[in-house]
Amino acid sequence: MPENRVREAYRRPGEEKEQVILSFLPLIKRIAGKIAIGLPPSLEESDLIGSGIIGLLEAWERYDSSRGVEFIHYAARRIRGAMIDEVRKLSWPSRSFFPRLRQVQQAEEKLLQEYQREPSVEEIAAYLGWPPATVEQVWSHFNLFSILSLERWLFENLEGDGVKLEDFIAAPQGEPGEEVISREREKLLAEALEHLPPREQQVLALYYYEDLTQKEIAALLKISPARVSQLHARALQRLQKMLSSC
Repeated sequence: MPENRVREAYRRPGEEKEQVILSFLPLIKRIAGKIAIGLPPSLEESDLIGSGIIGLLEAWERYDSSRGVEFIHYAARRIRGAMIDEVRKLSWPSRSFFPRLRQVQQAEEKLLQEYQREPSVEEIAAYLGWPPATVEQVWSHFNLFSILSLERWLFENLEGDGVKLEDFIAAPQGEPGEEVISREREKLLAEALEHLPPREQQVLALYYYEDLTQKEIAALLKISPARVSQLHARALQRLQKMLSSC
């Protein structure tokens, strides 16, 4: 197990760091695969993997076992943090992102009414007079925001903190008053999820509950990774619209 190998590395100061990297490479790739849903076309998973390795080595150097946190959990946070920092540095949305997001949302709604089905990337791009890659970039940036802080998109008007989808798996324990608020928000989120189109519900379930990556979801549903990104973004947009008014 990676945890055992890291402990061995601490007992043997001469241990090569490459041993630790090889042990944790599957975890690094896994985290990169999850964050990839928020990547614009200009970045690839391989860019994240490199950042993840740097995060792992920082964790390996700074880990203090006396704090009672298992190394694998500490490393996972450092790896993810390093990847997020890289995405922020190379692809943080400009001020034009929100106006463009509104344009995409309006185009989607208009074309949905016209076609009586979900419009494709190409149809939205043609309507707006944009390259398809620009529409994909808008969705990616939206997904990026959700990765950084999903709570800011859900229950936006409820003191800005909200509920994560993962909370349905293991709700956090807190003060009695906080628990009541949390339970109420979970109920609202559960009801909102039921109003999503079946395919969007499926994507959220696979991404958050089954912990599948964007590519794994695409392969399972026999759709493109870009389509997964689109469905994920659309689902969060719908949830935000429903929950921010609660």
